[in-house]
Amino acid sequence: MATVTPLGSPQDPKPAVWDGMVFRSQAELRLARAFDEHAVWFIPNARGRVGIGPRRVTRELDLLVNVDGWWIGIEVDGAAFHPARRAVDDHRRDRLFRAHGLWVEHYDGDEAYSDPHRIVAETIMTSEAMRRAVGW
Repeated sequence: MATVTPLGSPQDPKPAVWDGMVFRSQAELRLARAFDEHAVWFIPNARGRVGIGPRRVTRELDLLVNVDGWWIGIEVDGAAFHPARRAVDDHRRDRLFRAHGLWVEHYDGDEAYSDPHRIVAETIMTSEAMRRAVGW
């Protein structure tokens, strides 16, 4: 059986461990568990290289999910998660991922904690819309 480390508040920044995976918050853990209940493949703290040529940089997504062959990045936002980030920085970062064909969705940490199944449903709908757009 999977073990979960108990934490306090939804935005508790202490890492949570579940089934051998580490999550940066309870909100991310709840979201991952909801994806798991829907049999969606996910990778927490997915780190990779993005950009072009010598300007390539390493960036990390809170969750990288694969719905029926479509990859979507999920970011859990909020002061407890990314205190110093500005929207313009998030947009710049998202453009780097999009240049590599990866769509990134942002959700508030409280929202991810309190209603993770709605986020899963929206992610599945997004993948279906992407599939229709390219005619799969």
